[in-house]
Amino acid sequence: MINTNDILLCKSYLNGINTNSVELTISTDSRKFDKENTFISLYGDNFDSIKFIPDVIKRGCEYIILERREQNLKEISNLKSNFENTSFIEVNNVFQFILELANIRSNRFQENGGIVIGLTGSNGKTTNKEILKYLLSFLGEELVYATKGNLNNQIGVPLTIFELKNTHKVAIVEMGTNFPGEIKVLSECANPLYGFITNIGHAHIEFLKSLDGVFIEKTALYETIAKRAGGLFVINGFDPLLKSLKGKSNTLFLDPNNISILENGLSITLLNKTYKIENLNLLGDHQKINMAMCLFMAASIFPNNVDQLVETAKNYTPPAMNRGEIIIDGDKRIYLDAYNANPSSMKASITSYISFLKRENVTVSTAFFILGDMNELGESAPTLHEETAKFLLEQGVKNALFVGRYAKHYQKGFGENGLTFPTVENLKEYFADKKETFKEVFIKGSRSLQLESILDIRD
Repeated sequence: MINTNDILLCKSYLNGINTNSVELTISTDSRKFDKENTFISLYGDNFDSIKFIPDVIKRGCEYIILERREQNLKEISNLKSNFENTSFIEVNNVFQFILELANIRSNRFQENGGIVIGLTGSNGKTTNKEILKYLLSFLGEELVYATKGNLNNQIGVPLTIFELKNTHKVAIVEMGTNFPGEIKVLSECANPLYGFITNIGHAHIEFLKSLDGVFIEKTALYETIAKRAGGLFVINGFDPLLKSLKGKSNTLFLDPNNISILENGLSITLLNKTYKIENLNLLGDHQKINMAMCLFMAASIFPNNVDQLVETAKNYTPPAMNRGEIIIDGDKRIYLDAYNANPSSMKASITSYISFLKRENVTVSTAFFILGDMNELGESAPTLHEETAKFLLEQGVKNALFVGRYAKHYQKGFGENGLTFPTVENLKEYFADKKETFKEVFIKGSRSLQLESILDIRD
């Protein structure tokens, strides 16, 4: 929780608040406003939530935080006149303000014994967040708070921190990026003492330009933690770029010297003792490495609970297969992940899905793979789509359907057996005619395609 005294510490604060200390519950979405006492009015190129302020006040909101801008001075004046019993807190820059306020809250949370863990990476952020949260559930599920959904940007990270209660012991803060410098801003906001980067891949490369650019962006989290006394960072030494951080201060290095990938799980050395973890739910080597990173982190923070952490790891079940889900449709089984896609996450999902098929005794060559565009790859997009399709072919896949503006580039890597469709609507027509042929189906692509609409043709 944050309070009104925290606001008085912000550089971006102007005026409009009394000196009494009041605990604040915050909302930024007028549509979901429900019993909170504070509304932060955000705006963008195509919206301005100031127009919804009268509604949230009528629903019980006591404090309004909004940016004072030349174009809204008259509107603010009218709001103050019409709602004299409401406190209007005016700030210079509302987006900078929530970052400052969250930083104050995170620092106070840690000063009072709370633990903040930051994580980022090109893909697998949500997976690792869920694994780590599960491992730390021995503390009590209500004592561990983790980023909800995809609240991992310059608005989402502060909102995550605002949700922290004094009863929480651990906060797991996921950080995402679209543009250079964003991870630095988020890292300085959350100011974690612990953290790790899942991997470095071709995500948002349109803006980060190259893998080296992605590396520089992601390692801003490491740089922030390295400045803190007692800061600890887990390094994924299986990643070609991240392993260059080996030997840095306050780091734990994960590599084949302390982890072995097993067919049914992994073997890992924690605090000079080796443990064997059997878990058939860890599909693919990357899932086992994810588990190892989280175990390294959890064991370092809670060294007296290593045996308990290992036993917990043996029972871990991935929630909805990494943002994807298995949908049973009659005699069909469909893996759907229409949330996002980049080359790293695509290959990881393909690997996990093939491991799942093998566990179910399904021949890979009988399954159908539907791959959609991977966005924000810039000039590298054609090549990366082609390479992804080559990877698909190398896994023994025989049946592939490609959809979107890069479908032909997928086909170039896969071969003429891969059918192409310029739009999802074209694919839906084909899918409707041939759906009886499809028993095991993999569907993944970027959110803009809305590939889930393919399933609308089900009987």
